[in-house]
Amino acid sequence: IDQITVDNLSARYNKNQNFISNNINFTINNCKIMAIMGDHEVRKIYFLKAILGTIPLEENCEKFFINNKTI
Repeated sequence: IDQITVDNLSARYNKNQNFISNNINFTINNCKIMAIMGDHEVRKIYFLKAILGTIPLEENCEKFFINNKTI
């Protein structure tokens, strides 16, 4: 894998709650390290769960690419 890209990631548990993540964009290139930092109230684990697909994403936000191919 040369590159992983997340485009416009928005997720929340349901429509009545605040967003866990809202319009997040990033690219990780081969041999690079990315850190998710923040205090315990930032909900870093929920952000990772959204990326892994265990939390529903908002409509039209599922834009994940590996080597520029949609997954």
